[in-house]
Amino acid sequence: MTDLSNIKEHMEVIGADGVHLGTVDKVEMTDLSNIKEHMEVIGADGVHLGTVDKVEGDRIKLTKADSGSHSDHHHYLSGGLVAEVEGNRVRLSANADNAALLEEEEAGEAIADLK
Repeated sequence: MTDLSNIKEHMEVIGADGVHLGTVDKVEMTDLSNIKEHMEVIGADGVHLGTVDKVEGDRIKLTKADSGSHSDHHHYLSGGLVAEVEGNRVRLSANADNAALLEEEEAGEAIADLK
């Protein structure tokens, strides 16, 4: 599970390649209570990523059908990825292809770590 509690204003943001990406301006968490079952989850680019099964704690549980090759179980997204709730859609702050890389298993480990 992604823990955002240690992120503070003015921290430097570094990419996986070590390149400076910017500085944290402010830290805001979206109110996940507005996210409901069957809402569409889309990336910042408007591309479909999944469908909400439900919200569990600070994570969005996606339907099994939207878990790709892992369709026998659910995948999760950190609530920290939510940019806004627009009608019946949850828009993420990352493009769908990047957000898919951040999906988690139930215990919180990254899916990419399991390959």
